[in-house]
Amino acid sequence: MKTPVYFRLEEMLKSDTALRKKIANIPSWQVINNLNDLAVNLLDPLREAWQSGIGVSSGFRNLQLNNAVKGVAGSEHTYGCACDIYPVNGKFNEFVEFLKKWLPKFEGGWDKAIIETSKSTGGRWVHIVWKSHKGEQRRKLFNMLAD
Repeated sequence: MKTPVYFRLEEMLKSDTALRKKIANIPSWQVINNLNDLAVNLLDPLREAWQSGIGVSSGFRNLQLNNAVKGVAGSEHTYGCACDIYPVNGKFNEFVEFLKKWLPKFEGGWDKAIIETSKSTGGRWVHIVWKSHKGEQRRKLFNMLAD
């Protein structure tokens, strides 16, 4: 198994909500493998191409945590197949434009990228999935409001 270069398991499991609500967000071995595949096959190549840091605001969420954050039922986060990312340099609009050009050309495959904006806080992130828990790589890019 290849090890991710830029992303650590700890950041894919970290959750302020889990800490605050005392939720043990502990993944199974399958989830750990899925998170590793996501990082190695999509996040690391994206980080290399972007040439700047990418942060993870939400990675794996067990069912209790997913409910606590009002995540959708069946979320790819609960399988370790998705994470929410942002550019650490704060250049979100630039990052989105980069993704719109880079993802369609990326030969490694990907399932979904959703550019999300919180209606309540205005916060922005990209929900990204390398391969769905069903094994799909549909190459779909969306914009949407969250909350």
